[in-house]
Amino acid sequence: MTDRCGLIVFFYMIFFKGKASTSGNRDRCPAGRSLMGAGAALIRKSFALLLLGGLLVAAAALAGAGEIGQRQANIEKFWQREFTVGTLRGSGGVELRYAGRKAASGRGALVVVNGRTEYAEKYAELFYDLKDSGFSLYTYDHRGQGLSGRLLADRGKGHVDAFDDYVADLDRFLARIVRPQKPKTIIVLSHSMGGTISLLYAARHRGVLDRIILCSPMLSLDLHPVLTNIVRGACRLAVHTGLGDAAVPGAGIYERQKIFEGNYLTGSRQRFEMNRRLIARNPLLAIEAPTFRWVDQALAATRELMEQDLDPGLPILLLQGENDRVVGGEEQRQFCRRLDDCRLVALPEGRHELLMEKDAIRDRVLAEIHGFIDETTR
Repeated sequence: MTDRCGLIVFFYMIFFKGKASTSGNRDRCPAGRSLMGAGAALIRKSFALLLLGGLLVAAAALAGAGEIGQRQANIEKFWQREFTVGTLRGSGGVELRYAGRKAASGRGALVVVNGRTEYAEKYAELFYDLKDSGFSLYTYDHRGQGLSGRLLADRGKGHVDAFDDYVADLDRFLARIVRPQKPKTIIVLSHSMGGTISLLYAARHRGVLDRIILCSPMLSLDLHPVLTNIVRGACRLAVHTGLGDAAVPGAGIYERQKIFEGNYLTGSRQRFEMNRRLIARNPLLAIEAPTFRWVDQALAATRELMEQDLDPGLPILLLQGENDRVVGGEEQRQFCRRLDDCRLVALPEGRHELLMEKDAIRDRVLAEIHGFIDETTR
């Protein structure tokens, strides 16, 4: 009876915050009174520990957020203070916006050739992490995206008349902005569509570039070969029937990529949201669905790279995300295997945008990039 009474009082105190209301109750149940005292002490101690733990977690979260906020502020100041922004005329007179930072050491030039939908500001963090490399740093917005000249009245469509225009624009950018600075070494670091452009350029202009870094290069789309052929045929038909300027169906795919959960691009919420903020600040940076003409030209360019055995004849580092659902991984492996000097590094859990990934993945990517760059001076 005494034990039962003690347990009743103990649980009553825990769940209802009750107290023995009369001395008579306490006298009739001395075991309960003892348990009540011990339970109260235990609860006070547990509550204190929980409160302390919660405060420590909150403090760590605030400190982490503060560090991230401070880093982002430093990146933005670096970009605004250190980079010169200008324009030049690309192939056919299309205006191209570029940004550059000349290094005092003259060690070399690193040129970022970005992917579809991208823009110069998106790579400010990468440049911040490479600021002590001794390399001059450059990038530009491709025609039809970013703040370069758009090709259609509807600036939201991702369009190009010919993929060779992208290659010609890179040639002009190197010839007029980068090479006049007489860098000892020119390294191109490219992402996705930028990889296709860079490889075509290097194969057609051998001897200009010294090294290429490919991040998730677009050597195919992440589709079954049969489906790729169906898409190719549909886009060919659309172009030949005058619908080349029309956006491909499936706008919902691009809307879903605006939400972090389930996105194909990155596992880093911080960097995902950062890029959303950049576009919110300047909506003119944004493009969405590609046109039939763009897809037709992109598939033709990847086929040229894969089927004509083009070899750029220089060292290549290929960084591949094992969870990439945008471009094909098998074609990347095939391409790298057939070259004399290509090293492929697969990143477990990496999605398409490796340079925008979580720190654990991105830090390894940066280490590979730094090591590859440093090999130029050995």
